[in-house]
Amino acid sequence: MTESNGPDAAEPTEQMPDWEKRFRAPRVSLPDWAEDAPDRSLFVSNATGTYELYAWDRATGEQRQVTDRANGTTDGVLSPDGAWIWWFDDKDGDEFGVWRRQPFTGGEDELAAPGLDPSYPAGLALSRDGRTAAVGRPTDEDGTTIHLAREGEAPFELYRHRESAGVGDLSHDGSLIAVEHTEHGDAMHSALRVLRPDGTTVAELDDPTAAAGSSAWTCSASHPSTATPASSSDTSAGAAGSRWCGTCGPASRPTWSWTCRAT
Repeated sequence: MTESNGPDAAEPTEQMPDWEKRFRAPRVSLPDWAEDAPDRSLFVSNATGTYELYAWDRATGEQRQVTDRANGTTDGVLSPDGAWIWWFDDKDGDEFGVWRRQPFTGGEDELAAPGLDPSYPAGLALSRDGRTAAVGRPTDEDGTTIHLAREGEAPFELYRHRESAGVGDLSHDGSLIAVEHTEHGDAMHSALRVLRPDGTTVAELDDPTAAAGSSAWTCSASHPSTATPASSSDTSAGAAGSRWCGTCGPASRPTWSWTCRAT
């Protein structure tokens, strides 16, 4: 990666005072790595004068620039297997566009979810094998929709509402989708809903008046009598704890976990 003095640099770096060099020094984000291929990482840097995505193979030490656009690119996700880099392609930085993907090792970009029209981004989650994606899509006309896109199949709509919503997460096997929504009209206190791919509800978490971490999951009608909070455990920095009912708890869903974060 070559050093850049920024797009408006008018003099060589060696002629600049130290205070100006500090302001013009390239910025580099912390890397994100693929869950099942931790040697493959993705980070953002403005070394070329605009923020772009960079792939870093820590096994070989190789770094390469993934995107190169006039207005820069900052939204990118590695597939869990490290095979693909998904990146959001908007027009002129207006945050309205489509997801594309590129092989981690380099190659041509392609539409990541063919069949989905441009939208604003509202979350993206990939299954462990990278073949299923949950894509959040707000538009001015339709509110928010969430689509499931499976490789080789046409995307289908899983969720729609006029209020704001987004993808929370996707289970490793793609069988459970967490949706963060504000159907109750309070954007400051989002609710959570876990859905199956057929759109049926598994569980709800919606208690905007409760203290952080004190809410409990409400299960679907298939087992309402077991709707009691399971034990909580902090699984990440800033977490308020995980909550699952007796039937939906960790023992019955080895490939799925969800963290309720404090707001």
